Amino acid sequence: MEVARPAFPHVPIDRYYIYHFLKRQAGRVSGTVLNVGADGADTIRALFAHCSYVTVDLQGSKQPDIVCDARALPFAAGEGPDCILCSQVLEHADDPGGLLHEFRRVLRPRGLLMLTTPFHPIYHADPDDYWRFTESGLRMLLDGWDDVVVEPYGNRWMQIAFVQGKDLRDVDTRLLDVPDPYVPLGFACTAVRPERVPTRPRRSGCPHARTSVRNSRGSAARRLRR
Repeated sequence: MEVARPAFPHVPIDRYYIYHFLKRQAGRVSGTVLNVGADGADTIRALFAHCSYVTVDLQGSKQPDIVCDARALPFAAGEGPDCILCSQVLEHADDPGGLLHEFRRVLRPRGLLMLTTPFHPIYHADPDDYWRFTESGLRMLLDGWDDVVVEPYGNRWMQIAFVQGKDLRDVDTRLLDVPDPYVPLGFACTAVRPERVPTRPRRSGCPHARTSVRNSRGSAARRLRR
């Protein structure tokens, strides 16, 4: 039996899982979605057509709505978006714990974090590639969040196909959703910001963190209210 596929061609194998993960979660979300990294912005934007959709990235070449370092988002504590989407970004962060702390700081109380990260061995610098996280490692990073769910996606057959450079057209679709928690292609996570979070900032391991905000704090806040 053919497995339903996203309605766009030449789909990398990992994007199949990410798309369906986000599609399942989209119904939980209302208000404003902040896509950190602006990955697959046009495709993902369609899933959240019922929301106000804002993108943020450090690189202005991606034409995000807000240009800034995601470790210094231009929102007051608890007054940012209702949902943060961070897809295939965490492995590129030199301080992943600091990044997640910042997400928790700015999300509205009971706001939702949707996170995906790869577990495949392919090095992909953008501009750097630092980490691969196990389920235990992700749960450790998400300590202090509520309702944490960490799910593996993919399996050893998809790992092999992905490393070989194959895309969704090249694989046996009957194998796509065979569970394999020991050799996943990646992980998809959700977590909820508690009503109250510590006010003392987490000490970042990145003293060289850059912040280049195109929009002022007030301008960014106005975008969220649209």
